[in-house]
Amino acid sequence: VVRLWARLIAFASNVAEHSRARVASGDGGKSTRGFDSASCETAQELTDIAQNWGSRLHLEAVPTLERWCNRAMESGNTDEACALWLHLALVYRWSDSLSIHAVSILLCAEIYVNANLCVGMALGSKSGAAKSREELLGFSDSEVFELFHATRPRVYDWLKQHLGGDTSRVLEHVVGIVASSQTAS
Repeated sequence: VVRLWARLIAFASNVAEHSRARVASGDGGKSTRGFDSASCETAQELTDIAQNWGSRLHLEAVPTLERWCNRAMESGNTDEACALWLHLALVYRWSDSLSIHAVSILLCAEIYVNANLCVGMALGSKSGAAKSREELLGFSDSEVFELFHATRPRVYDWLKQHLGGDTSRVLEHVVGIVASSQTAS
């Protein structure tokens, strides 16, 4: 559900942005994925809807995912924790602007997933049966790579802009997550 929710928000924002650009340029051609350009009112309505959905996602889903992720890490369930970290990162994949919380989630997710999973390897379950990464996590190797590759430049820019206090707090949080995950295993 989180994946669908995040992608719908991104799609609505994308359609609105491209429609506004088409209307502003006077280009009457086709817009995003074959849709005719929407009017300025429709573009604003899509933007409002995307912002409303985004707010609900951050207020309702993110705290729940974080709680579940912490429980999975505390219990040593690495596969489950990786899946939850990936879903948390996906929430911020298409964010226009990043906050200290978003940067912390993206960095923790990338480091935790990269430290705990091997690309292209089958993952073991408690019952002894191996499952593919995609079956267990819901993400293929290429989706994991693309997710972190797409966010890395924005995270790096944010860290450079906030040298000192906020950057230090983010990096301390990342170290704490990695250290606690190593002791739980």
